[in-house]
Amino acid sequence: MPIRSVTLSLALTLALPMPALAEPAFAPGKYGEPFVVQGLVQGCMAEEEGEFCVVNAEGWRWIIDATGPTPPELYRLLTVLPVNAPVGMTGDMIEMGDVTVVTAVSDLTAGRDPHARLRALMQGAWTFGSGEQIVQIDGSEWSQTVDGELQSASLLQLRDDCGDGVAQTGTVITLAMMGGDPEQVRCYGVLEATLDLLVLRDSAGEGDLMMTRLP
Repeated sequence: MPIRSVTLSLALTLALPMPALAEPAFAPGKYGEPFVVQGLVQGCMAEEEGEFCVVNAEGWRWIIDATGPTPPELYRLLTVLPVNAPVGMTGDMIEMGDVTVVTAVSDLTAGRDPHARLRALMQGAWTFGSGEQIVQIDGSEWSQTVDGELQSASLLQLRDDCGDGVAQTGTVITLAMMGGDPEQVRCYGVLEATLDLLVLRDSAGEGDLMMTRLP
């Protein structure tokens, strides 16, 4: 990891428990519906349509375009934060898709992730069943392939409950499929999590899912 990213990450988690990292860049409502969320940095990337950063929060992918209207200094800050860095984000919603929100960011604050240890353990590639089914967990995103073919990609949340009123014991994983119905959310209770083994229980009663880490 770049030295700059490590230094800034330590500043966020140790030196700055919750203060603002910048003054608000514009008044709420200037570009759309105002919002305040707590999320996790997914990373920044370049595609045909241009460069952008992604923060996953509350089951949505919040898209921040490099060309604005987010101020350049806030966009640059997002580019040096490591994946899964917790942040508070304030701004305006410009456009909404199935599980995406194009947004203008006016302020960032240091956040806190109560599930940071489990989240770190889960990162990487896992296999289950016959070994042909692969789950890749990158940041807050879960993708599933069979025989090398992508079957689905979902937003992953770690929560204390499934949100359906059913009592749960311990932490759960919820998955909202990208491109699917945002109301159709899968929920798994975390029974065991180590560096090499992840055991999940389907809240729908379809049994346990035992995954082993790929080298």
